[in-house]
Amino acid sequence: MPTSELTLVKQKLTWMSLTYCGIALLLVCAVLAYIEMTMSDAALADHLSRVGQMVAAQHRGALALKASPPKGSLSDMLSAVPAIASVVIYAEDGSVFTGYLRDQREASVSMPAPMDGLQKGTRSLSLTEPILLQGKRLGTIYINSDVASIHDRLNKFLPVIVAVILMAFLGIYLVFSRLLQKIFDPIMQLAQTMRAVSNDRNYSVRVPQHADDELGELAGGFNEMLGQIQKSNAESEVARIEMENCMRERTSKLQEEIAERTRLEQQLLQAQKMEALGQLAGGIAHDFNNLLTVIMGNLSLARLQSGQDGKVAALLQAAEQGTHRASDLTRQLLAVGRRTFNIPKAFDLHEVVMEVVQILKRTIDPRIVIQTPAAEVVWLVHADSGQMFQALMNLCVNARDAMPNGGRLQIALQNVTRKMHGKENPALDPAPGCFVRLIVSDTGMGMEPETCGRIFEPFFTTKEVGKGMGLGLAMVYGIVTQNKGTITVESKPNEGSRFTIELPRHIESAGAPAHSAALTPEQSEPKTMEGSGETVLVVEDEDQIRKLARRVLEQLGYSVLEAEDGVRGLTVYQAEQKRIAAVILDLTMPKKSGLEVLATLRRLNPKVRVILSSGYSAAAQKLDLAKLGVMAFLQKPYVPNDLARTLRNVLDQAP
Repeated sequence: MPTSELTLVKQKLTWMSLTYCGIALLLVCAVLAYIEMTMSDAALADHLSRVGQMVAAQHRGALALKASPPKGSLSDMLSAVPAIASVVIYAEDGSVFTGYLRDQREASVSMPAPMDGLQKGTRSLSLTEPILLQGKRLGTIYINSDVASIHDRLNKFLPVIVAVILMAFLGIYLVFSRLLQKIFDPIMQLAQTMRAVSNDRNYSVRVPQHADDELGELAGGFNEMLGQIQKSNAESEVARIEMENCMRERTSKLQEEIAERTRLEQQLLQAQKMEALGQLAGGIAHDFNNLLTVIMGNLSLARLQSGQDGKVAALLQAAEQGTHRASDLTRQLLAVGRRTFNIPKAFDLHEVVMEVVQILKRTIDPRIVIQTPAAEVVWLVHADSGQMFQALMNLCVNARDAMPNGGRLQIALQNVTRKMHGKENPALDPAPGCFVRLIVSDTGMGMEPETCGRIFEPFFTTKEVGKGMGLGLAMVYGIVTQNKGTITVESKPNEGSRFTIELPRHIESAGAPAHSAALTPEQSEPKTMEGSGETVLVVEDEDQIRKLARRVLEQLGYSVLEAEDGVRGLTVYQAEQKRIAAVILDLTMPKKSGLEVLATLRRLNPKVRVILSSGYSAAAQKLDLAKLGVMAFLQKPYVPNDLARTLRNVLDQAP
């Protein structure tokens, strides 16, 4: 509150206090005067009553005898009483018996007898009482008193009262002014301090503290509050600086996390895209394998039947070589789609690296320097060593092509351990665990970011037409992913490329079952591939493959039964079970799948010999074929020799 406003409040409070005090003094004086007059009237009434009793006692006898009043008796008695103005004694009949009048100039005392009791006039007080004798009224006495003397006495004291009131008023003013000064001075100092704090935000000022009363406690409390605010502001400033530093650090970390999350999201999108492309490529390869099986088989038969005609045989052999190249293409597509039949095992990745390096040193441009990892101990990995050899070779060949004028090809191996981060979205975080990291980097021409985003897509290539189909890196991606690993690429134009593969560390587990991948047609080479009249049931939904298998097996001396689906196959087997030596069963068929047919065959004959065939090897990859009772797996596309060798091996095995 401004000082001027406090001064106005002080003045208003002073005049209000003086006004209330003056009114109070006047009321007190009026009350005292009223009490004084009332008490004077009461004392005078009592005095008149005693005088009346004395006068009545003196004249009671004369009234009783109806004699004349004693002469001079009233004058002698009442002349010494100045307050008595007049006395009148009335006889029983109302006539004036005698009377007394102090001032002879007053009117006659003859007047009608007033009523009994005390009557008060403006300037007089009168008393009327009966004069009794043994209960009989002899007359009435009327006494009148003059109160002017009393009023005159009060009027004499009025100046004194006024003087006392003025002195009291002055004293009150002086005392109250001093009191207000003691009260308002600390308040004004407090107001000035508050204004300085409010306007200037200056919390270092303090209110002067002069006394130990309530105002002193208020000033002390306000000063303590200012000290706490000043301390709090200092702490807040320190906290603000620390918070700004923390915010800068947190912002920097957040930016790094956003960049990392963006990178991981891109990797996740890339993985999802590759998953879809791989499924498409795998589906195409599966159907293509069925066609290649028919083409390769018939070409092989045609070449064998061509006899001595060298020209026809050469043509058939060229066509057969083309189908083998098409078969290789389908295997690459299956690798892209992670649907190849792999044989995972524990092995040292360093040995695979050294095998690839030995081949590269004999075939690569000598201007390219190859740097190999040191012979340090790295963990074993659980994967298909042959597939990893193929993947590493593809990466090195791509690196060679990126350095037509020479450069440096570096291969490195590292052991990596990652812990759980506990972030909000685990799908975007690198997987925790133990891994072996394989790094292949070059100093070649590098790639643009757009190219890096598509480098693993099937049929995407930056090479010239005729120098690549765009399946190499896509196949590498499929192989690494099928072996439960990850692959990433970092590259910039004219700064080279860096491919990083991480494969899970192999953990020894007791009692691990043997993998069904051992059931391959290349187990052993039989002494002869011809049959001796054994009956073979071929259950295959593809008509051309079924006819091809019948033609090949019959030429080898087998008896063949056919079934176009699983339901028909079970019917034929139940009818010819005693003479059927083996069943060649397609994995994917309408009505009843190969696994359903296999389960029924096992119930009919636990010792049945079954060869499972499929152009979609990933389906068999997930199965424990040995546990299911499958004795061999025949991968499509296959040639007649593969079919004959696999069947002969199965028939030669003990049941």
